Amino acid sequence: MSDSTISPLTVVLPVRNGMPFLTEAVESILKQSFADFQFLIVDDASTDGTPDYLRSLDDPRLCIITHKTSQGVARSLNHALRMASSPLIARQDADDISEPERFARQIAWLAAHPECVVLGTQVEKIDVAGNQLSHFSRPEAEAEIFAMLAAHNNPFTHGSVIMRREVVLAAGGYRAEIRCAEDYDLWLRLAQPGALANHPELLYRYRVHEGQICAKLFSDVAADCWFSRVLQAERQCCGEEDSLSVLDELQIAAIKQRKIWRPRGNWSRRVRVLWHYARLLESDSPRRAWLVRLQLPLGGWVR
Repeated sequence: MSDSTISPLTVVLPVRNGMPFLTEAVESILKQSFADFQFLIVDDASTDGTPDYLRSLDDPRLCIITHKTSQGVARSLNHALRMASSPLIARQDADDISEPERFARQIAWLAAHPECVVLGTQVEKIDVAGNQLSHFSRPEAEAEIFAMLAAHNNPFTHGSVIMRREVVLAAGGYRAEIRCAEDYDLWLRLAQPGALANHPELLYRYRVHEGQICAKLFSDVAADCWFSRVLQAERQCCGEEDSLSVLDELQIAAIKQRKIWRPRGNWSRRVRVLWHYARLLESDSPRRAWLVRLQLPLGGWVR
């Protein structure tokens, strides 16, 4: 495919057993006023009516990727990122709805702000029938976005964002090890090379229902957000990659429980990492923070 025929935007929608809301989600994308996009739908081994519905779709912009066994959201998204060729990647969740002008407004905003690497939107919560529940205000100023990230809160509705593909790939894409907060972990890493923002207009409708993964795993989401902040502190204090690739399950569990662990690297690097870890602990686990500082000469351990 030549550069002249590459769509400026690829829309990525991962789904596993997405019926009955998937139809509305897909139609909201196909009816966008900005129509020049590739649409990648990743069916992550669905066992309901999702495969039959996807086979019924007939649109030249569509590409269906099918996993025979479930890979999870992060791996599904990375699969689509590797297949895409567009400079911009738009997310869409299988139970939500995008407003018809969403892509047009976001793309225009990104063209005017080339420094921005992630752009979300304002969001409206809807119920299972599509009725309005409440406005979900998202911070627009970068200082507010960073403040939310620092408080372990997600400043974006994942399905509403458009991202610059090369920056996401350069940051390592989504990390499957952080399965309940893969988007929050990505925002922390993308905040280093560029700016983050939310569009001021309401362009996305977020459906609230009992089947949502985040509703079932709230405590796991909180633990993974904390873990992501620890890894960010490690990157910031050492200017290197974090330890995720070398941590085993025991170490990951220890960090999520606010326990002491042994960071990788030499003695001086471990002390720097643990000092930052102690600072993170002070807000919600002062005793742990004191223990970490007490054991700094030993470089830390899992307990």
